[in-house]
Amino acid sequence: HYPLRRQRQMCIRDRPCVRNCRLNENNICTGCFRTISEIIEWPQADIEKRKTILHMARQRKKEIDNQ
Repeated sequence: HYPLRRQRQMCIRDRPCVRNCRLNENNICTGCFRTISEIIEWPQADIEKRKTILHMARQRKKEIDNQ
């Protein structure tokens, strides 16, 4: 379990950017599924806020994938 836990912690600290930055019609990045405000907020966000941003991005990805 350690490697997975380590990867998750790194993900929370590092940017979730996948260098595929394009905004869709709802101003959501089609690479990382964050909103512009979340992208801007990321560097100053604490761990809990980053977890929330990542959760929201995963939800958006699911919604977009299901369309």
